[in-house]
Amino acid sequence: MRRSTLFLTLGLALGACRSATMPPIGFCTAPASVSVIATVTDSVTGAAVADSASGAIQDGTYRDSLRLVPSTAELVAGTQIGTFTITINRPRYQTWVRSGVRVSQRGPCGNVIPIRIDARLQPAP
Repeated sequence: MRRSTLFLTLGLALGACRSATMPPIGFCTAPASVSVIATVTDSVTGAAVADSASGAIQDGTYRDSLRLVPSTAELVAGTQIGTFTITINRPRYQTWVRSGVRVSQRGPCGNVIPIRIDARLQPAP
């Protein structure tokens, strides 16, 4: 059997063994895992205010800082599944807290499927 025919036959056999929901063996194009994506806006004007915001997500002893996604109104954090408390702080706004945010799904490559939340910050009195 010619070498090229052998590789083609082997490739077809391996492809037939995988399920329709699994990626091909050796290939995984999933995005990097992120647990939480928070869109941060002013609750009165709707303006994006993530640029000066900071905060964290926490689940028991696991804690991760929120990071700004450049050129967006989004903060992201986390790399694992869990039930998180999210805290967001920004100058001239009240601290925003949401508990019980559950991240529970993984993609076919094992990546965490993030939860999207809207954090509408209240201006400080």
